[in-house]
Amino acid sequence: MKGACAIVTDEDRAFLAFAKISGKRVFFVTETDIPLNYSGNDIRDYLRNNLDVLDKAIVDIEQRHSFRAERIFVQLPADAAQLKTVCDTVALKRRKRITASDIEFAKKYLEDKFLEWDDHRIHHIALTYCAEGKSFSHAPLGVWLRKFEMASLLGWVKDKLYSDVEDIFDTVDRHFGGFIALPIAAYASCFNQREGIQAVADIDYGHTFLVVNDQKGLRLEKQYNFGLKHLIEALSKDFILDVSLADELFRRHVSFKEIPYFKEITVRKEDTYVNVSTQSLNALVKERIRGQMQAIAEYLSGQFSNERITFSCIGRFSVKEGFFSFIKECIPFEYQMPLLNAIRSSSYGCLQYGLRPFLENEHRADATLFKRIVKTYKDYF
Repeated sequence: MKGACAIVTDEDRAFLAFAKISGKRVFFVTETDIPLNYSGNDIRDYLRNNLDVLDKAIVDIEQRHSFRAERIFVQLPADAAQLKTVCDTVALKRRKRITASDIEFAKKYLEDKFLEWDDHRIHHIALTYCAEGKSFSHAPLGVWLRKFEMASLLGWVKDKLYSDVEDIFDTVDRHFGGFIALPIAAYASCFNQREGIQAVADIDYGHTFLVVNDQKGLRLEKQYNFGLKHLIEALSKDFILDVSLADELFRRHVSFKEIPYFKEITVRKEDTYVNVSTQSLNALVKERIRGQMQAIAEYLSGQFSNERITFSCIGRFSVKEGFFSFIKECIPFEYQMPLLNAIRSSSYGCLQYGLRPFLENEHRADATLFKRIVKTYKDYF
């Protein structure tokens, strides 16, 4: 069976998400991770240096689940993707009823105008359309127009970077499916359509990335110096433990569920043994994460005062028991569960968006004629 894989890099490891493909249906298989060392945003060096290990991990999953990952998608590091909102008026040859081909023409027009000759477009998300005094949040299919204004979010990398990564995967007989920008991968892990103000906190090893969608588009709004690494360092400092031991305690004993009884863990510290309270351990972790969530909530409330915000969270704590219930208690917004809560990265969103770029193809959505008419004219009623 055909399949696909998405690769997301973090500071201490890579996360790989897999899916099987049958016709137009996509079946998520699993997410796996590989301990690796990587710093910087040159994805080419990362892939070249770790290609054998990555390919071996892919082959292992393929053999275990009986499929072939024919396409590989790669999430770009936060600093590597070029994103820009652009706007211009697109004139047609004559007044006509707008079709999907006209929207494609408009998108190509904006790309030609705002991208350089050696830029490779990886995303083009239409944000708004304006014509004859009306504003459309979706493509004005079926509307008679001579010209319209279009605002879009463009994402791109240099042609050389794209072709280099294609060549890297060619050496292991894999087809490079394309890059996915971090904001889009994080967003697609939690939401499947743009609606109102939506925010995602993506908690990685060393950072928390706040992704926001609003009337201005989808973007990486803010980056916080907080992640799994900082929690482990806090445990190491407060309990006077080696970092490796603090890491083990976190992985084995931290939970976000309430512990109704007192329990101690005996751990070896150099030549002696010390007792660590699981309640104290969990209380410290909760305190640090609650503080970070409150900082994010205060920022969002300040930016969007008196407006409805839908919030979601993904990342390195997602598989911990009780995590999502805990996050709901930390924020004053409506909470949206991730589309798949058993993952520890944005790899699921990277994979799903690579296979189905729904934000970029909303005017091509498979729907009945009646549904397309309703969608086009709903703003008139």
